[in-house]
Parts: sequence; C-alpha cells; structure tokens
Amino acid sequence: LTWTPGLNESQWLVYLVPTGTPISNATPTLVSSDSIFLTTNPSSEYDFYVQAICGVGDSSLISGPFTFFTPCTVSPTPYFTNMDNGFPNCWTQETNDNFDWTINSGPTSSTNTGPSDDMTGGGSYLYIETSLSTQGDSAILYSPILDLSSLNVAELRFFTHMYGATMGSMSVAISDNGGQTYTTLFSKSGDQGDQWVEELITLGNYTGNVIFKIIGVVGSSYE
Repeated sequence: LTWTPGLNESQWLVYLVPTGTPISNATPTLVSSDSIFLTTNPSSEYDFYVQAICGVGDSSLISGPFTFFTPCTVSPTPYFTNMDNGFPNCWTQETNDNFDWTINSGPTSSTNTGPSDDMTGGGSYLYIETSLSTQGDSAILYSPILDLSSLNVAELRFFTHMYGATMGSMSVAISDNGGQTYTTLFSKSGDQGDQWVEELITLGNYTGNVIFKIIGVVGSSYE
C-alpha cells in the first residue's frame, strides 16, 4: 500500500480491514515511510485508511477508505452463492459481448416477463434486461476458477426462470483448460412458464479446476 504525504509528516498509522468492516475493528500499524507491505487473503476485498502523525499528541484526520481487490485464485468446493450481496468476488463479465448480466431483487421493470421475486423470496437473482437490446445480442458471465478435486462426483445446481412470450435462450458451458475451450453443459430456450426450475447437472469426469460460462441470448422482443 502506498500513499502521498500531505505535508512534512514522517510517521503514519495504517488501518486495514475487510470491506464493510468498521475501522474500529482494526489494529493500526505504525510506519515511518509512505508505503507498507501487509499480508492479505487472495480473492478478497479490503479497505485501508491512513492517518498522519504530525507531532506529539497531534494527528491528522483519517483518510479513507481506499478499496482494493487482491488477485483471484482457485476457489474450493463445495461452492455456493445466491447473489444476495451483489456480484461475488472473481465473477467476471465478458468484455466482447453486447451487454452485461445484472442483479435484481423483486420484479423486473417489464410486464409479462421475468420473475416477481427470487427463488427463495426476498433475495436477489442474476438476470438480463433485454428492453434496450436487439434479437441475438448476448450477455456472458464467467464464474471463478473452482477446484473440484475434493468432490467424489461433482454436480452443478442452479435455478432458471425463463418466462415471456419472446424468451430467448440460456446456456451454461464448462472449461477445464483455463478458458481456452468450453463444452456446453446446459441449454434451454423459449418460454418455460412463470416459475423457477431447478437444474441439476452431473459433471462426470471433471475433477480438477474448472470455469463456468453463463450465456444469455436475447429473443425477438423484451418479453
């Protein structure tokens, strides 16, 4: 972590906490240079704060929070997320598709399409809003790298909601070579009714590190 001194101070207190944790939970580190190396966990989000010591009994206001992510590494399994707290760390949007997946709670903004709530009630869900898109446009999202080696027989479990007269398609693919190539595991298209449907996919011989790719394709209209 590096910062720029405000004036002529030569000592600082540095606070480091996981994002969302009060600074009062941190034990500050006293340093005598304008940078410091601190140990963190991978695939995590942190806030840091800096306070200058200007003299005996005289300190500056605390600057921060300054937020950063640590590099993503392989995530262990079993792995679970429900999107209730926004996109989990290390989920990434494709940059060369037409638009992005988003997270919503409650009903969507369009009538006669989309769920009225998440699968459990009161939570959030991942979806694509197609009102401003063109037929055939796609949104692609990638999971973290997941290590399946601890599982005897790995299984992918999720829920779909594909309701609307002009519903497009959704597919899920898997890669076991770091994203160089993908194999489609699941594909469904068209109106499936106003309901959440459980999808269970046995992953067969996949035993190492894998990445999942979720692809949504727009139908002929917003429904």
